[in-house]
Amino acid sequence: EVKSYYGAAKDPRRFFLTLYDHVHGPEFKGSNRLHAGQVAQLPFETPRRGSAPVISVSTTRHRIIASLVDTSSSENWIAVQQVAGAAGVALSPPAFRASPEHVRDPVDGYLSHLDALKLDGLRVESVLSFLRGSWDGLGPIARGVEKPEPGLVLGMRFLRPFAFVQFDFPERRITFSTDRAYKPLKDLLLTSAPYVDDMGPLQIAAAIDGKQTRVLLDTAGSFDIILPQARDGLLRHLAIGGLELHDLEIAFDETVSGTSAVPRIGRGVLSRYRMTLDSRSKVVHFEDPSRD
Repeated sequence: EVKSYYGAAKDPRRFFLTLYDHVHGPEFKGSNRLHAGQVAQLPFETPRRGSAPVISVSTTRHRIIASLVDTSSSENWIAVQQVAGAAGVALSPPAFRASPEHVRDPVDGYLSHLDALKLDGLRVESVLSFLRGSWDGLGPIARGVEKPEPGLVLGMRFLRPFAFVQFDFPERRITFSTDRAYKPLKDLLLTSAPYVDDMGPLQIAAAIDGKQTRVLLDTAGSFDIILPQARDGLLRHLAIGGLELHDLEIAFDETVSGTSAVPRIGRGVLSRYRMTLDSRSKVVHFEDPSRD
C-alpha cells in the first residue's frame, strides 16, 4: 500500500515548497501557511479532566479527524486511514522517510503534503505530515489515547508558526492565534520560561534538585515526570523559573522512556496550569487560573 501511495508522489515544488536541511530533518519554506487575524478555540474531545489534548480538525474533503496535540513530537503524523480524507500526497523525489524520535516505534513514516487543515474557522494550508506506514493506525504515536482514537498527531512543526498556542488544561481547551500577541495576566502568571528554538520538541530550562538542565514538555504524556536514569521514586524538587514543585512521581513508560536525553514533564504536572507557547517572545507562560 505504501508503494502504491508513493506511485502518485509529487515534487515539493508543485506545492511551492523549498527544501532545506536541518538537524531534526527536512524543513520546507512555504509550509504551514497561516492567514492574518485568525483565532480559534477548540475544546478537548477526550472524556475527563486531566486527559489528553485531543481536538477535532477538519479537512478540505470534509473529513473530521481526532487530533492529538503533542509538544514532545517534532513532527506531525497521520494514519493511513486518514490520509486520503486529508487530500494527502507523498513528497518525492527523494522519498523523505523517518522514524519518530519521541516514542519507540518500529514503523517508519513517509513525508506527505496535506492540502489544508481547519481548526474551526482557522485554516492552515500546506501542512506537512509523516504518514505512518502501517494499517494499525498511529500505534505508539497515539500515546495510548483511545477515546477518541487519534488519526492525526500535531507536533511542533504545526504549532511553531502560530503567534501563540494556549493549552488551558483546567478549562480543557486549546486556543490558536495566527498573529495576535499574547499578554499573560499579571495576577495569574506563575513564570515565563524561554524555550529552545531549534525545530525540535518543546524544551525549556529548569532545575532538578538544584541542578540546571533542560526539560521536555510533553502534553501527551500521562505522568508527572520521566527521568532518563530512573524508573520510579519521587523527585524532591523541580524549579521552572519561579515555579517550584515538590515530590513528583517518577514514572516509567516503555513507549517513551529512554527516547529523550532530558527529563519529560507530563500532564500530571502540566494539567494544573494554563500553558501558553508564545512564539513571538520565544517563551512558555505558566498561569494559574484558580487565582482569578
